[in-house]
Amino acid sequence: MAVSLGATSNPGFVKAARDGDGGLQPPSATEGAMRSVVEQEEDNEALVESQERVWLLQTECKSTLQRVRSILESLSSTIQQGEGTRAQPLRAGLEEEHGLRFAAVVTCCALEAASVQFKLPKWNRGLPYRAVLAADAQIVLHPLVTMRNKVAQALQAFNSSLSSLMAVHAVVSRLTSLLADVLRGFAQQAPLQAPSNASLALTQQLQPPPPPELFFEASICGSPVELCVSAFVLRAGSATAADAAKAPAVGTNPIVTEVRHASVQLESVAGALRDIEHALNECRLLNLKIE
Repeated sequence: MAVSLGATSNPGFVKAARDGDGGLQPPSATEGAMRSVVEQEEDNEALVESQERVWLLQTECKSTLQRVRSILESLSSTIQQGEGTRAQPLRAGLEEEHGLRFAAVVTCCALEAASVQFKLPKWNRGLPYRAVLAADAQIVLHPLVTMRNKVAQALQAFNSSLSSLMAVHAVVSRLTSLLADVLRGFAQQAPLQAPSNASLALTQQLQPPPPPELFFEASICGSPVELCVSAFVLRAGSATAADAAKAPAVGTNPIVTEVRHASVQLESVAGALRDIEHALNECRLLNLKIE
């Protein structure tokens, strides 16, 4: 009896034939189970990560920002007070010694009142030069201005949204930049050894005016931070005080024959800088956790 090998109408036979020829097969039960386990693990990891970020936002971010804001609000009040009063000014230098001594009152960002005495054995026939800062004068101390402005800007940053980690990261990055700017403003460590362009600000406001070869400059320097007043004597006839102050701009250096410094610590400013450094470290640590 002949058996036909032609087409068949049995679809199960055709499927079996294709499977036998190496055609596509549905995934086995084992493969499907493994894929399901992997997907479930990925979902669990995503859920855990999401929960951790929510926890970070609601706990670490909240508490750190509260601490930083509290520090800045306290600083905003402290740096407005200044140091020294007219009744009890800051003082530096010894009255009986040759050289420089001064008394000063410092506001939040300027030298508001000052008296100076400068005396050298072989200068001005040994006679002292005494003067006071003009009554309506203020000598701006730029690091203090920077600190006041940057702290105010940092407090304004808290007005931004803090509803997500991305928003918190942006605010904390802004705070980090502002607080680092404050510390950079106090980078000067040593007193000046030659007059700068800023010297005229103090020299021209002293009454009576100093001799043309003598001028003064006030700066913020050192660690802990100090108010330093420097006196410079130029070689007679080499330049006037005005010429000396312009010298850095025109590339001609005045010849300084004598330099004297007197300094006094600014205790409240030093404390403020310690607080700012602490707040800056808090911000940097929080950003590392967010990232």
